[in-house]
Amino acid sequence: MHFWRQQVWMGLLLGLGAACAQGAWAQEGVFEFRLVNGGVVQGQWLNRDQQASTTYVIRPACGGQLVLKRKQVKKVIPVSSKLLEYERRKRRCPNTVEGHWELARWCQRQGLRTQRRYHLRCILELDPDHAEARRGLGYVYDPRQEKWILHEELMIRRGYVKVGGRWMLPQEVKLLEERRQRQLAQKQWLRTLLRWHRQLDSPHRRQEAVRRITSINDPHAVPALAELLSPKRERRYQVRLILLEALNNIDTPEARSLMAQVALFDPHEEVWMAAAELLAQRPDPAVVKLFIKHLKHPNNAVINRAAVALGMLKDPSAIGPLIESLITVHTYRYRLPLPEYRYSFGRSPGVPSVAAVGSPERVERYVFRNQAVLEALVKITGVNFGYELEAWQQWYAAQQKTQLTGSLRRDQ
Repeated sequence: MHFWRQQVWMGLLLGLGAACAQGAWAQEGVFEFRLVNGGVVQGQWLNRDQQASTTYVIRPACGGQLVLKRKQVKKVIPVSSKLLEYERRKRRCPNTVEGHWELARWCQRQGLRTQRRYHLRCILELDPDHAEARRGLGYVYDPRQEKWILHEELMIRRGYVKVGGRWMLPQEVKLLEERRQRQLAQKQWLRTLLRWHRQLDSPHRRQEAVRRITSINDPHAVPALAELLSPKRERRYQVRLILLEALNNIDTPEARSLMAQVALFDPHEEVWMAAAELLAQRPDPAVVKLFIKHLKHPNNAVINRAAVALGMLKDPSAIGPLIESLITVHTYRYRLPLPEYRYSFGRSPGVPSVAAVGSPERVERYVFRNQAVLEALVKITGVNFGYELEAWQQWYAAQQKTQLTGSLRRDQ
């Protein structure tokens, strides 16, 4: 019997809420009471300040009072003034294309997307060919079928899939997922390598940490190794040699490029020489090009390091660039220690003040005979013309002419 009375009460309550929605709304302090059984009641919350109260005292828009037990209410949400104004306009809206269109445009300006779509659908019930309403609901006109279809349906027909609000081809989705997985693996390797790196300082764990690091062969570990190989991050050259061995195990273009950077810029000779020697064991044309590029580096020390590596690689394509770098000229600019002064008169009449305004710039030009470049040329060519640049150029031109003649004869 008690269950039957409760059902009757809740039915009357829902009916009252629906009837009140047709009355005059209060302009402020309106809340939406979502009931446990799925019903909704809107009105002013009269006992809001009584936090300990076991009931909700509500004044619906149609007047009177309604009392709900707290256990009957699932959630209370304040109703915005925009929604109140919308309800007022909706009651006055005529059921015509023009009326619904005007209210739909108002909803768009207020950011009421759900309400706007409702009125656009009302327009289509009255005028199925209303172009603006169709577009607003996501339709596009397909001239092939001569009818309006949803944009989503059109994209699916074209083979697109929607991911995160974007339409993408399956190939793009696959690439995106692969990149995400790659980034996750790289982050995981960074965490793992940092843990092993800390273990190198422990006498009991050092040997196991070295074994683990030097056994790495996963390409995803390259970014983490690059971060730890930085001399600013790891000052101990012995540890950098361990990391270099791990990088050599991976043997990918990215790993070899990083090893070439170590060979060019690491401050410790044992480390950069080890990198160059490891690269020479497995010659890579891309690495050769990278070293050739650095024969034009503004730092003369880098030029000689690139020459050392090229001498180990013994690639004939480096001969011409090495000849050009046999003798290099570098210009250095620096300021002299003596400042210039500017005289000005201060507050005391006739008493000048002196202010330094900088020092003059000096430009000096240095010519370098690069021993490492010469040694690399001798290793690759088997001849030695010293620093006689003209002799090298004549010899190289003759070699190219001979090769060209031989190639033409073979073609005939």
